[in-house]
Amino acid sequence: MNTKYVTELVLFKTISTVDEASFYSAVEVSTDLLRTCGGFIARHLTKAAGSGEWIDVVLWSDLASAHSAADRFMTAPEAATFMACIDPSTVQMRHGDPFFSAI
Repeated sequence: MNTKYVTELVLFKTISTVDEASFYSAVEVSTDLLRTCGGFIARHLTKAAGSGEWIDVVLWSDLASAHSAADRFMTAPEAATFMACIDPSTVQMRHGDPFFSAI
């Protein structure tokens, strides 16, 4: 198993007018964009029970790739619908190196 990767964790809430079907479509399009970014490994999106908060976990080969993708994501037309669904005041982003993993 490759343990040389960086985990990107983004917590956020969607704006109140966004329904899950529309958001799902925006997630798919934005994931297609991420797949074209160098260093992309995987993406997992989970909705926290009861809080309405989303947990977006993206694995990158290295921190530079994560930062480069974030810069591209913020201005890419393919990410515009996804970004329009998110309440920017709720966004929290962190990056970390693996400590322990079991699958």
